Amino acid sequence: MDFTKLTEYMDALDKNYGVYNADIIIKKDHKVVYRHMVGHSDYEKKVPVNEKDMYFFYSASKVVLSAAVYKTMELGLLKFEDTVDKYLPEFADMKVIDRKVEPGDFRAPMPSLSEPSHPAKAKITIENLLMMEGGLTYDLHSEAIKEEQERAGGKSSTRDIVKAIAKMPLMYEPGYIWSYSLAHDVLAAVLEVVSGMSYGEFLRKYFFDPLGIKDLYFTEPEGTEVSALYVNDWQTGEKKPAPKKLEYKLSENYESGGAGLMGTVDAYSKFIDALANGGVGENGIRVLNEDFTEKILSHLTKGFADEAFKKGGKGSYSYGPGVRVKTDTEKGLSPIGEFGWDSAAGAYVLVDPANKISLFYSQHVLMHMQSYFEIHPAIRDLAYEAMGSEVITCSGVHGDMPGDKIVINAEHVSKAAVILPELVKKINEKQAAGSKKVTVCVCGGSGVGKSEIASVLAQLLPARGHKAYILSGDNYPRRIPMYNDAERLSVFRNGGVQGLMKDGVYTLERMNEVRKWQAEETDADKSHVNDNPWFESYIKGGREALCGYLGTANEQNFDELNSILLAFHEGKDHIFLKRMGRTDTELWYEDVDFSATDVMIVEWTHGNNDLLNGIDIPVLLNSTPEETLAHRRARNRDGKTDSAFTTMVLEIEQNLLKSQAHKAQIIIAKSGELLSFDDYKKLMGE
Repeated sequence: MDFTKLTEYMDALDKNYGVYNADIIIKKDHKVVYRHMVGHSDYEKKVPVNEKDMYFFYSASKVVLSAAVYKTMELGLLKFEDTVDKYLPEFADMKVIDRKVEPGDFRAPMPSLSEPSHPAKAKITIENLLMMEGGLTYDLHSEAIKEEQERAGGKSSTRDIVKAIAKMPLMYEPGYIWSYSLAHDVLAAVLEVVSGMSYGEFLRKYFFDPLGIKDLYFTEPEGTEVSALYVNDWQTGEKKPAPKKLEYKLSENYESGGAGLMGTVDAYSKFIDALANGGVGENGIRVLNEDFTEKILSHLTKGFADEAFKKGGKGSYSYGPGVRVKTDTEKGLSPIGEFGWDSAAGAYVLVDPANKISLFYSQHVLMHMQSYFEIHPAIRDLAYEAMGSEVITCSGVHGDMPGDKIVINAEHVSKAAVILPELVKKINEKQAAGSKKVTVCVCGGSGVGKSEIASVLAQLLPARGHKAYILSGDNYPRRIPMYNDAERLSVFRNGGVQGLMKDGVYTLERMNEVRKWQAEETDADKSHVNDNPWFESYIKGGREALCGYLGTANEQNFDELNSILLAFHEGKDHIFLKRMGRTDTELWYEDVDFSATDVMIVEWTHGNNDLLNGIDIPVLLNSTPEETLAHRRARNRDGKTDSAFTTMVLEIEQNLLKSQAHKAQIIIAKSGELLSFDDYKKLMGE
């Protein structure tokens, strides 16, 4: 590993950005692979930054809060779907302001107690709070909070402050939109209720003490001093000394779940190191179940909420429960599933379970937008560049077919995270029974994201102790892709003519009519039957011919694929795999090294076909013909996507998938939940 470029970048932070004090730790497999400190911890710039320096971590506290909520769920104290008023009665009858506020409009006035409002349409859930979809605001100076602070003389408890938060009307309907807020502060109060202890005591009992963390606090310990804190002047860019006061500490006794922690970089790094290593600390003590990561990845913002989150500038990420989650391969070198957050003073948290990497960077400059849009992405990418071939990066997300582009989104990541625990369980069972090499197929129609979900699974499996290779069945047709549709059309048309002959309705006049429709490429359109009843024989004969061709050995080279699966099962270190593009000149074979690979994922529509031998674990991604057609339109891999002929092909493939579904060991619905075969049959109307 060569971190020279990252060191040079860190050393230039003072000159290029006015960052006067910064510290970074990168760990892999519990070991520090990089540590660098720059600048000074005092305003006079006489005391160099050192490992004992204390920082306000602000919203980096949210990563800790997220882990704490999952811990309560593991303990059986809390559920995602619980309504908040079950634990905090003051949230039972929330109101929403009548005024419409556009998502992301940070200049909009905060709600007031006197403005018109109406009863909320739904109750706030624990999931809403974790996902920042509770409709709350980040108003630290609301009328109700000020009243509570005055009432208690600055000594309010966390519960008292949260009761004040509940008095204010919501900005949005619960569950409607992603909006950054005090939601995680409310969750800290929920944790106090369900655990019977203060939030800080809960963290110490279940995380800090087991991991040996001593220097994370909600109140600055006596005899210590926080590192020099600065504020950026947006007009001039000048960095001015700021009061060393944590604005988010709303009372002497308040423990903010969303922004209250302070401490050393070493201490915080020790916490996220456990998250990066499946919930196990560097001392070997487990603080979270291994499926913690999958639970995060399976709950991501989608649709309108995801758009609102991305307006904040984190375009390669979606929002998970308390953290950003990498869901896009277009930008940044970190792999799919990397998660973390940042802070008001520019701290940056990165947790990469796939590589068991944690990165924590801390600086102390408030109101410095360049930290989020320039410094953090640069540090991330320079770190992964330095670690090079020793780590998985997003550049490893691709299909097995040359030229195919894989575009991953939050839905793919969520589905892969739902599949992963069950898949790992089955892989482990196979290997425990003596199968060192395990084959998995990810099958389904064109609209379900086979390539994308297989790619995400391949990136997530290393965190569970498996290395996977993705093989595309689309590399093994009898004909190259550019001739695929032409051959299918030829089969259909020949079958159609034979159908006319078989039913005794063939005439030269009718054949001339058929040729006209063929020239128009509408000869698979059933509407012609309305005025020409004899054409039913053509449609029927063509469809029967297609059924005897699609997904059979006439169309696909199952023998070659079967030989590859056999070689993999036999433990061959090197196997030649076919590579083909879309033209007849793009065809060759590549020698692939499988010596360190224990899982082969075959992503293919026909992966569950009876003619394909040697698949250990079939995974079916369910879809409807309508969803499949929409996906074909989006990819535009073949022309005439909306034609009646293409629709017929998709219907036949869908029927094939349904006929083979009983063999699938894992079935996932489009909505993202796992299905039993009986559930699948009900869903498909069988």
